[in-house]
Amino acid sequence: MAELSFITFPSIHHLLQFEGVLKENGLKFQIIPLPAEIRSDCGTCLLVEANNLGIILKLAAEHNVPVEGAFPITNQKNLNFYHKLFSVV
Repeated sequence: MAELSFITFPSIHHLLQFEGVLKENGLKFQIIPLPAEIRSDCGTCLLVEANNLGIILKLAAEHNVPVEGAFPITNQKNLNFYHKLFSVV
C-alpha cells in the first residue's frame, strides 16, 4: 500500500480550482472530509500518494493555488498519526 498525505487549502474554492490541474496531469487523488485532528477552515482536503507530494506542491505553485499545509500519514498499530510537514498560514 502506498504511503499517503493530506494536503489542505485555505478554502474549498482553492481545492476545486486545483482539482482540474491534477486531472490534467494524470495524478491520483481523492477529495475527502478533513480528519478532526487537522485544523483548516476549508473542511475538506486532498488525499494523495506521498511520493507525488513534491510534484503536486510544485503544480500548485505554478498555478498560483495556495496550499495551507501538507500532512504525511503514518500508521502505528492501526492508529493514524498526522504530522504537519509545513504551514504557509
